[in-house]
Amino acid sequence: MSLQIGFKQVLRISPLQKTFRSAGSIAIYERQASQLWSPSSYNHVTSRLASTKSYTPKTENKKSKVSDDQDAVQLFYTHRETGTLTKPLATSCLRDLDRRNRHDTGLGEATIKWMWNEHDRYEFPRDKDLLDQMVKHLVKEGKEDMLWNWIEQKSRKTDSLGPKDRFVWRSDAVKSLVRAKAFASDADNLDGALESFERARRSTYSIPLAPARMTMAQLLMMPKDKTGIDSVDSKAEMETPKWPNTSIELWEDFFKGTDRHQDVSEPLSVQLPLYHPGGPNAMPFLKHCRYLATKEDLVRNMAKRPSVTPWIARGRHAEAVLRQQGHEKDADWLGEFIRDLHTKAEPLRRKEKSRKVEKFARTNKK
Repeated sequence: MSLQIGFKQVLRISPLQKTFRSAGSIAIYERQASQLWSPSSYNHVTSRLASTKSYTPKTENKKSKVSDDQDAVQLFYTHRETGTLTKPLATSCLRDLDRRNRHDTGLGEATIKWMWNEHDRYEFPRDKDLLDQMVKHLVKEGKEDMLWNWIEQKSRKTDSLGPKDRFVWRSDAVKSLVRAKAFASDADNLDGALESFERARRSTYSIPLAPARMTMAQLLMMPKDKTGIDSVDSKAEMETPKWPNTSIELWEDFFKGTDRHQDVSEPLSVQLPLYHPGGPNAMPFLKHCRYLATKEDLVRNMAKRPSVTPWIARGRHAEAVLRQQGHEKDADWLGEFIRDLHTKAEPLRRKEKSRKVEKFARTNKK
């Protein structure tokens, strides 16, 4: 059989790939293709096919909701047994149980077993809510090891893709895990979440950690409450961390791995010390703001990004820390810098407010 004829035959076969759902079917297709044409042509086309997004039935994109008179557990198992369970419906079942604070049904375990071979077909943002709910239930069911086994499965995606695409389910699962561990803990620390992040960091498997690292940092800087200070023309607010008794050792291990790929204008290395479990340190933040004051282009770009809002809040916290520690002149300078940044960010706030109003109108449109 000539290469040209073989190529035409494979082109007639290749559309069938779109309907293949199992790894076995894909393997059969690849064996058929390899018998028809040269290795170089085969490798090129199969890599293209492997990089194509998997087919998703339209029914999976329809909204599903558990009604008040339905039992979410029974509904889940009924549809699973009949083969009609979809990801939106599974998400709705898990969310309904979470809303009712029912985490003893084993539905987290049932969901991950149902999704076991779908790990590398995970898509963001389509499957994010399902993953978040599944992880939350698994943590509360004490089935975290099952999640790690799911995370550490091999990817069947082509090697030509980068780690962020090949291992996206690992990345988002760890991100969901550290958040679930944080809010599931009855303690006033983030030790469990930090230990999970550290396990992922030390894993011999390739796990893109940027999303989980940012989530972990946000948790470490999350305030429980804010207290204004008595100062003229100052909006400084002292923030109390939500989890104040986090292990200093675990905190510092996490801190060492920050900022390798962060934007130079808003590095985590100067923000995190403001919430050190051993006591806040505002000096790195102050020093960086003095640097920013000499870089008008960086400040101008900062004012256009949504991340400027939490930066301003942390600046007000830093000012309060400086005043509490007796550094009045430094606090005055920082307060002025933050107020100026707040003014520069006014167009962004107006745009964000308009976006929220439009979103609210669309949501409530009859």
